[in-house]
Amino acid sequence: MRTTPDARLARLTDGYVTTQLLFVAAELGVADVLADGPCTADLVAGKVGADADVLRRVLRGLAAEEVLEELPGGEFALTATGQLLREGVPGSQRGAVLARGGLYYGALAGLLDATRDGGVPFERVHGRTFFDHLDAHPAQSARFQASMAVRATREAAAVVEAYDFRRFRTLVDVGGGPGVL
Repeated sequence: MRTTPDARLARLTDGYVTTQLLFVAAELGVADVLADGPCTADLVAGKVGADADVLRRVLRGLAAEEVLEELPGGEFALTATGQLLREGVPGSQRGAVLARGGLYYGALAGLLDATRDGGVPFERVHGRTFFDHLDAHPAQSARFQASMAVRATREAAAVVEAYDFRRFRTLVDVGGGPGVL
């Protein structure tokens, strides 16, 4: 089925909701709970320390995005996409979701002012540079590093696949993180 321009724009407009649904699920560890099998929202809420009624709406929103599957009887199960919200699984994007939903998301509130008047949205919102902010918030720094490590691994694989490096005797990956290239 082809998406119409108005339907596409409406979906793009609601992207902020999806970002936060994913963030909440990653922050609470919902996917790790559901890795053991389908559960009701009440059971998941009890395991992650959340309000069951609100969490049920979050889970239903994630089911609408095919991150979870809503089963008969009020249970929810992980999809292949939802598996990637788990901690420590191959291809996990949990770190990226935590960084985007918890670190980048709020900073975009400064985008309009920065676009009009110049500057950096993150600095407008937080009053300091991105890396100064990370220095002051070690937990957010760890999430940022985890996000970048996954991204670097994915991008390095694409670079190695696209470019023939055999003619070089030495290749140096200069940058932060674990140096996966």
